Amino acid sequence: MRRPLSQNFTIALLFIVGLFCFTSCSTTESPEIVFIHTNDTHSQIDGIYMDERPVGGVVERSAFLELMRQADPQLIYVDAGDMVQGSPYFNIWNGMIEMKAMNLQGLTCTTFGNHEFDNGIDFLANMLEYACFPIINCNYDVRRTALEKYTRPLMIIERKGVRIGITGVTVDPNNLIFNRNWEGITYTDPSIAVNAEAKKLRSEGCDLVVVLSHVGYYTNDSIGDRYIARNSKDIDLIIGGHTHTNIENGEVVMNAEGRPVMITQTGAKASPMGYVKVKMKPNGKRSDGGPAFAVDQISCKKLHPDLYDLRAFGKAMSDFIAPYRDSLETKMSSVLGRAAHDMPRFRPQSPLGNFTSDVLREMGEEYTGKKIDVGIMNVGGLRNDLYAGDIRLGDIYRIFPFENTLTILDLKGEYLEETIHQIEKKRLEAISGMQITLRVKHEPSTDNEIHETVTATDIKVNGEPIDPERIYRIATIDYLAEGNDGLLALTKAQRNRNTGILLRNLMVDYIQKKHKEGIAINGALDDRVIVIDENPDPYPTQK
Repeated sequence: MRRPLSQNFTIALLFIVGLFCFTSCSTTESPEIVFIHTNDTHSQIDGIYMDERPVGGVVERSAFLELMRQADPQLIYVDAGDMVQGSPYFNIWNGMIEMKAMNLQGLTCTTFGNHEFDNGIDFLANMLEYACFPIINCNYDVRRTALEKYTRPLMIIERKGVRIGITGVTVDPNNLIFNRNWEGITYTDPSIAVNAEAKKLRSEGCDLVVVLSHVGYYTNDSIGDRYIARNSKDIDLIIGGHTHTNIENGEVVMNAEGRPVMITQTGAKASPMGYVKVKMKPNGKRSDGGPAFAVDQISCKKLHPDLYDLRAFGKAMSDFIAPYRDSLETKMSSVLGRAAHDMPRFRPQSPLGNFTSDVLREMGEEYTGKKIDVGIMNVGGLRNDLYAGDIRLGDIYRIFPFENTLTILDLKGEYLEETIHQIEKKRLEAISGMQITLRVKHEPSTDNEIHETVTATDIKVNGEPIDPERIYRIATIDYLAEGNDGLLALTKAQRNRNTGILLRNLMVDYIQKKHKEGIAINGALDDRVIVIDENPDPYPTQK
């Protein structure tokens, strides 16, 4: 049963006061430091609709921060990157709204996310002109670029007598960010860079060392937050992003010297917000004579602003957003066509993925006047599902937010097959004009985890085995044509023609054309990808 909003508000306030009571009332001998953190907001200015009402969004977040600061004015709000890219607000206003919204929320600092670079360094520098907070990053050397004035490798702040050092790291840009969009930046392994900065922060008397990481959370040996924690000596807390992982109550990983490092991350988009409370304890004196502290305990949880009645807060943010929202609704509400049914996105094939790759082929033929053999679209480039009913311009912006352009490749068959093998491990991307069988094996390991092996076999183009010497014409996007997302073999094309036509505009044209013909969009699953699970039970019952 749902409580009245006024009752929810009372419970929320009591809950938050309870959370912060010890923080607010304790002496400086045992201070508690509170962090509120976000990651991968992706320009989600408005809430996401759940149960027929908007959940989250910057107004709700701002109101929640105001409420929490009443209980602890010294809380620290940080972000782990990818503040932008993912809604029409970014496409139309070029990041200005996101930066000003973060200012209004009192953001202390953030680090680079890979999507901050989607439109290049100069674009990002112009966007950061609106920011009242620094970018903290130690593994992207930006000193030869326009980003130097906005970036620093570390910062030190003090709360309740505790010296807090913050540094940040970002994922490897190679094969992830367009080369031209990070030209002039030197990348360093995040584990190496962050250890050097953490050591420096300790030498400058920091009691607590925090890393803002846009590297990602992985349970294997990939370079991610767990890897960084295991190989560290001076880090206490990693606030992560990039993989959109919900780590409900944080995860403790032991560092190289056997001490705990807390890792946390709070999903993505507009809700929830992460909450970290660090209990400190006296630990002698610093060289300047002030008290030194050590971490006693770190606790993490997620807080959901949408659970509370926040109508008394967030007015400044609401007033700021209102005119932009009204303008956007007018632009984005125009109906382009209709979808016959829900079209989600997933691997190895999906209704939305199949539809998109099919349209790449069809519209590629229309724009070039030549037969297209294969269409390839990355699933990661489909940022939202398409739902049954009216298709509005705003839906297309949310699904295709990137400025990707239709690109036609002439590629030898041997390299097309190589491309498929390069993406077989992640169960392919969205393809059209091909038929592929994926053979999946699940092998038990000594750590009781299941290791999956995926092999692409019976690879055909339009029903015929690939001819290694034949030249196939491929319709894709410029991002993949440059070898990103692991499709390195596409760079071996004999000819690469970037049409300059935005994928988003191409989709708008196609949907409008079908609507005029009285045809609803109807992406569906078919036999283009067949999955054979060769051992579905990796832990058979012993007899």
